[in-house]
Amino acid sequence: MLDSTTPLQSIPDKETRVALYYNGHLGDLHGVVPAGKAWLRVYWIDVLGTNPRECSILDIEKGDTGPETVLSWVPARLDEHEGELCRLYCNLSTWPAVRGYVGKLSLPHRNQVRYWIADPTMKKHVVPGSAGTQWYWGNMDPSHPVNFDRSEVIPAWDK
Repeated sequence: MLDSTTPLQSIPDKETRVALYYNGHLGDLHGVVPAGKAWLRVYWIDVLGTNPRECSILDIEKGDTGPETVLSWVPARLDEHEGELCRLYCNLSTWPAVRGYVGKLSLPHRNQVRYWIADPTMKKHVVPGSAGTQWYWGNMDPSHPVNFDRSEVIPAWDK
């Protein structure tokens, strides 16, 4: 899976999975896929923690939402979209706090949560216990710079 802030044109046209920023300082697409893109699956990221209706991913990191947002965002998302999943994006150091808040949710809501963990090692991998890992940041390799990040996801990402 690929995600990018700018320019979106850098993401190849026929990717299987793409995560896009619905709102916030990183982008303001508000659910509109750029013209000419033939991405198979698009997942919307809520940076502000204000739109669980249209977004299936909550961005939990410094400068965006905090782990406590999980308590309102996850139920709002899953009550609106019964049977669907929500994904929580955070880095490794924030993950314990996020899991702590998820643990306060009802069992049905906890069962629908998937974790997307930032662990930019530059080597493809999935952090145990997560459904996806962002392992590559586009600005980390000066010999091959790209304007998108790469993540590896397992089947649990969509199930």
